[in-house]
Amino acid sequence: MRMQKNKQLIFVGLFAIAVNFLTAISGSFSQNTKLYFGVAIYFFFSKYFLTNNLIFHKEISFWIFISLIFVFQLSSNVFNYDNTVNSLPIHIFFILSSLTAFFYVKYSKLIILFLISLTIWFHFNGKKAYLDYRLFGSIKNNYINNNIFSGLSNIRNYDFVVDTNKLTIIDFWNSKCAPCYRQFPLIDSISKLVDTSKIDILLLNIPLKGETKEDNYLLLNKFNYSFKQIFANDSRIMDGLKINYFPTTIVIKNNIVLFSGEFNDAIKKFKL
Repeated sequence: MRMQKNKQLIFVGLFAIAVNFLTAISGSFSQNTKLYFGVAIYFFFSKYFLTNNLIFHKEISFWIFISLIFVFQLSSNVFNYDNTVNSLPIHIFFILSSLTAFFYVKYSKLIILFLISLTIWFHFNGKKAYLDYRLFGSIKNNYINNNIFSGLSNIRNYDFVVDTNKLTIIDFWNSKCAPCYRQFPLIDSISKLVDTSKIDILLLNIPLKGETKEDNYLLLNKFNYSFKQIFANDSRIMDGLKINYFPTTIVIKNNIVLFSGEFNDAIKKFKL
């Protein structure tokens, strides 16, 4: 009997390592897949602890399990602070699913409906709201001084001036940002459709060390995009507008920031 329990413990231990690895590593799954996969696995794995006596008392085993799993999950991105904080709600959901299993076994099976409902809500609403705040900050409705745009110019070295009478959409990018390049065709197509007397769509390049605006202009010139391109001399404008992620799109009118986030969300919000 003792050997049988030892085999069970070895099995669940190896299984825990495998599950933790699969759900923790970045890039292997989308955030949504990791959410649903992890919630299901941790629920059933916790339920297994609670309904089978292993070497330890089953409830002691359970609390040891969820304590260790919390440490393992957070340490999976220990060398990348941003990844750890961005994925924190998903790790919390893993712990929540284990706690749900505890109440499921001890009190009422109906609590599973709470976990399912909360997970679905987080998928469609909570996750995006949390990531938008983390990635794009909270500068909506902030007034900005027009001087913040000093030092920007186009490829012909003409200084850039924001037309406060227009809705101005500025997409921030740099030369190492793969998601930036993927959305350029969409930005180009939208820029051809808008009424330019009312709306400006601009791409603002933030240079990396050693780059010139001529270098970055040539990166896109071969694609014959028609959108307007402007260039910063350095990254100071990012601090003034609290930009900390590429790509970030901001929408301004009358020196008021109306939006900060993804370009797709901007065109939906302003019905472009």
